[in-house]
Amino acid sequence: LMNKITFPTFIFTIVKTKESSVKILLEQIMYAQLSNRIIHYHLRNGTIVRSLYLRSSFTEAVSDLLTDPSFLLCGAGMVVNLSTVTRLENGNAVFFDNYIVPLGTKSFRTLKTAWVDYCINKENL
Repeated sequence: LMNKITFPTFIFTIVKTKESSVKILLEQIMYAQLSNRIIHYHLRNGTIVRSLYLRSSFTEAVSDLLTDPSFLLCGAGMVVNLSTVTRLENGNAVFFDNYIVPLGTKSFRTLKTAWVDYCINKENL
């Protein structure tokens, strides 16, 4: 009997920008945030990729990210890659290289619960 190996449905996403279409590996995304109907993808290397003006809902636009268990919809306009969060403190999410992102109270609570669960479950894989 062989174990079936399953892979995430998506390992990258394609973001349409003003200049071109950009392929981004999901593991490179720290978080994606909606601002003025444009999604800003914040990457681990410090790059920010800006999408074209959004004509659909934010959730629809980031649906491929949300198929990955590492990603959490955190509020109406933010998706966080739980694997890139190093700590949570004082209402802030802290990512690699001490990159700090302030969150609202409700989003912080949602993220804190999911991040702790994610870290515990990741240990058991």
